[in-house]
Amino acid sequence: MTTTVTLTPRSAAVLAVCGAVLGAALGLALTPLATWADRVGVPVPWFLDLLMRTPRWVEVAAPAVVAAVLGLWVWDEWRKETLSLTVEPDGLVVRHAGHARYVPRTQVGTVHRDGDDLVVLDERGGQLVRADADVLLRRAAAALRDAGYPWSDDGDPYAAAWTTWVAGRPGTPSGADDLLARRRAAVAAKDHAAAQELAAALAAVGVAVRDRRGEQQVRTVGVR
Repeated sequence: MTTTVTLTPRSAAVLAVCGAVLGAALGLALTPLATWADRVGVPVPWFLDLLMRTPRWVEVAAPAVVAAVLGLWVWDEWRKETLSLTVEPDGLVVRHAGHARYVPRTQVGTVHRDGDDLVVLDERGGQLVRADADVLLRRAAAALRDAGYPWSDDGDPYAAAWTTWVAGRPGTPSGADDLLARRRAAVAAKDHAAAQELAAALAAVGVAVRDRRGEQQVRTVGVR
């Protein structure tokens, strides 16, 4: 059986409705706010003044529509940055931040949560996937367990091996420092695609990477 865990249209509808309610409430409050502002001498922005010159229903409906559209935009941005996971009998399809990857089941050693991240490791502890699952983490874990994937209830089996990256630290594989410096710059620039590509390049040289409190943390694959 195949199961897909992703943000649903229902969550988009919830955000749109919440936005519409808040927008309508703002519309209802415009006239009292404008009256108060006039009494205390606070200037009213031109667009609010224009809105209040329209019929009352427009005064309420216009902010509601704008806020509903804003809610849908927030949902779309949220969806782009949040994990979409398809659990198949023979492998996993992971979509995150514009990238899609297929991981054969035969390569999966352990799956666990790390903060809000879903992490897939190979048998040696190499990091195959690290993706922000956010509110979907519990559903993803349930889908993986139901499909018989090796979910770790104890979390990261390599938790003690993580250290904050410092360039030039002895034991860092050759070429890793340059990749880590470039990845740090990509994360700072919010270039998620480049950060993912560099994480994959680091995995190829035996380094797993994650972000904690504004710092990159690393561990060498296979070392606990």
